[in-house]
Amino acid sequence: MEGCRLKEKTDTITLRLSPTQHDKLRQLCQQTGLSQSAIIRALLDEEELISVPANDLQELLKQLVKIGTNLNQIAYKANSLGVIDSGFYWQQADQLQDLRIRLMRRLLQP
Repeated sequence: MEGCRLKEKTDTITLRLSPTQHDKLRQLCQQTGLSQSAIIRALLDEEELISVPANDLQELLKQLVKIGTNLNQIAYKANSLGVIDSGFYWQQADQLQDLRIRLMRRLLQP
């Protein structure tokens, strides 16, 4: 959240909510991974609240980062040495393709 630096947060409030409102706030906390205070500040600042991806999507995204790192290392090595480990490259490319298919299936599930 831009504009909300720690030194700027000097005022404290007490807030009364109905049980329904409190449930909604807790649900937003779970969906976004933010604290109650952060959600209220974001809503006041008219910032968009983004849901945290499900655990299986988070795991797929971690795998995607690892594969991307490996491909960057291959590219660096190829540029610096003029040589490429084609076996490792194709292994990573196959993993990337498999991951892409798994992500698409997961995202297109009803």
